[in-house]
Amino acid sequence: MSSPITTFRVKNWSTYNQILQDRWDINLWFAPEVVNKWYKAGKSESHYSNQTILACLTIRALFNLSLRATQGLINSLIKRLDLPIKCPHYSRLSRRAQGLGKLRFHGPKDLLPFVSPLTPQV
Repeated sequence: MSSPITTFRVKNWSTYNQILQDRWDINLWFAPEVVNKWYKAGKSESHYSNQTILACLTIRALFNLSLRATQGLINSLIKRLDLPIKCPHYSRLSRRAQGLGKLRFHGPKDLLPFVSPLTPQV
């Protein structure tokens, strides 16, 4: 036996519409630990740490982006957050990803600590 389906009537359409729009409001940031370790210690800006590559590849996996799109998204985040770092070129991400293995996500607990989804504000 199936339980009866409960239906709700929307009474305040303006609030309901705003809630639907706010579902897609997203906030991303880089943790200070990631920004501080963006480059390998004692190396030039062209030497990115493994944590940096993993951060970029995590964002790529979360949003199902190509490497070029990943570079564009990270560049825009860096610009908007006014961070003193540069995004690795997509070809560098490709080469370094081969050495790090595949990232697999089975749920929210597998997210790396430098990417945190925010719970919706109600």
